[in-house]
Amino acid sequence: TGGGTLSVTGTGGGTGPGNYGVKTYATNLDSGDGPTTLTGIGANGAEGLYFDYATQIGSYGTSGAITLVADRMSAYQYPNPSAIWGSTLTLEPFSDATTIGLAGGTGTLNLDPVLAIANGNGFGDYVIGKATGTGRITVGASDVDTLDVGSANLTLRNPGSGSQGMDFNGNIVAGNLTL
Repeated sequence: TGGGTLSVTGTGGGTGPGNYGVKTYATNLDSGDGPTTLTGIGANGAEGLYFDYATQIGSYGTSGAITLVADRMSAYQYPNPSAIWGSTLTLEPFSDATTIGLAGGTGTLNLDPVLAIANGNGFGDYVIGKATGTGRITVGASDVDTLDVGSANLTLRNPGSGSQGMDFNGNIVAGNLTL
């Protein structure tokens, strides 16, 4: 199938809670086989990207790459969960120094809710982190925690100058792991 390019950028404003950069509710964002990029900058500690009730990004069987960029992300999971579909899922912080938490690990950007709505949806590659990132990436809080992307390839990256490195306190299941 064909596809175009879909790019959405939003910045929260005002004071108080709920100043999301991009918030979706029962929304379908689909560029077919083309790339989709969502960038959100939340205000006052709000999520940059917040996928509320029944949001669909991409669609089943499409091969478009999905890139999500924000220092905080959240996704609604029950009873009508959001879902993300595509070929490659790139999850990166907006700011270079933002820390990333995976599988219960600590980080300003906790990606567990987003990974929960993406796993099993056809992604062959997951890229987590930013090419210029310096914030610490922490996988797991203990040895019973597991970051599991099945047989998909997983890249963890934060190679920027002055990088805080990576902590592996849990397990990783992936087809191939690139650090």
